[in-house]
Amino acid sequence: MSDLVSLKTMKVQLPSLGIPYDKDILIGGDSVRVRNFLMEDQRECSSAAMSLNIYNYFKLILDRFLVEPTSKQINTDDMLMSDILVILYAIKGASWDEKFTIANFRCKGCDGRESPILSMGNFNVQYADDVVENLADFKPKGITYKLGKHDLTCHLPTLLDENKVYSAMKDLKKTKGIKNALLDESLLKLAQCIDTINGKPQPLMLKFESLLKLPPEESEKLSDYISDLDVGILLDDFEVICPKCKVDNCDEVDLGFNPYFFRAPEIDRGPGDTADKTKRSRKLQLQRHSFADPSSVRGDVSQSDENAETGA
Repeated sequence: MSDLVSLKTMKVQLPSLGIPYDKDILIGGDSVRVRNFLMEDQRECSSAAMSLNIYNYFKLILDRFLVEPTSKQINTDDMLMSDILVILYAIKGASWDEKFTIANFRCKGCDGRESPILSMGNFNVQYADDVVENLADFKPKGITYKLGKHDLTCHLPTLLDENKVYSAMKDLKKTKGIKNALLDESLLKLAQCIDTINGKPQPLMLKFESLLKLPPEESEKLSDYISDLDVGILLDDFEVICPKCKVDNCDEVDLGFNPYFFRAPEIDRGPGDTADKTKRSRKLQLQRHSFADPSSVRGDVSQSDENAETGA
């Protein structure tokens, strides 16, 4: 039966415009091509998703779905998280179009449970040429920041950072204990983005301890500074309008990645129902996993001439 089904692919322009990578292996120097999700992928990826190790899961996703260039041609550890998230949305778009629904939706205005039908095409996006006036000034690495009397150099979050933070969280649990999982992970992610303090590299846990000694507003200023220089989908700008009372629920809904991200939305198109009626909402939101403003898709879905295969 596989010879009867053609893969669908989507070319997506990376928000970083390919600046952190070898442009020679990217499509046009700034884009990649991904394929659609298959049942075999769900079988292979489901256990990895439930493991909660986001690094291993994303590595598996990139290995399977990157068509051009492949994961063997690009060092996925160096990929920006903001670029990776747009790749996830591109895979989703190639698989089920750009429309999606929200699990367990409950309107803050009317208490309605009918999920809005959202569109990825409405995402606002920040590209590298939006961050800086001169594209040559876009710096995924070597970001400088003055913190009190200290000079810091930082970098934008990458996939490898996720692996180091995951290991650090396990070490923290064994040693001093985790006091607040979300806050501790957030601070570790921020600490991991710091490369040097006064020109010298520091161990991750030492940087974490240093952040604990800062007033909250100083830590937030550093985090905001790095995020403002990052690229990606501006999910905070996305409207989630209740189908019944038209109240915007954007503050109540998190549109970031979660293990149910690649489930198809169930939209009832049957007789007597409008095209905008949701039959049953899908779980498409959990914690954003502190992604810095993930990103939108530039590109169209196309039908591949290749036959469906098990991997990318």
